[in-house]
Amino acid sequence: MVKHDLKTQPQFWEALVNGSRPFEVRRNDRKFSPGDVLILREWTPEFGYTGEETCRQVSYVLRHEDFPQGVPIGFVVLGFGIMQRSDDV
Repeated sequence: MVKHDLKTQPQFWEALVNGSRPFEVRRNDRKFSPGDVLILREWTPEFGYTGEETCRQVSYVLRHEDFPQGVPIGFVVLGFGIMQRSDDV
């Protein structure tokens, strides 16, 4: 398991936190794998980090090789669930 500390912009934050967006689309510059933990921190270009954060564990990685019609080269779609305990991180 690898931990990834990632910025999340405000327009995506609420859907992430309330669970209606159980995925991330990211550049695959970190070699994401199932089991990895995402530490997602709300971030704005104007003010930087807001202090809000949440964690998700990657359960599925969809790559360009798996679905070239839907995932651009160099990107991944990460499926995840809510972690049960904060001390899991």
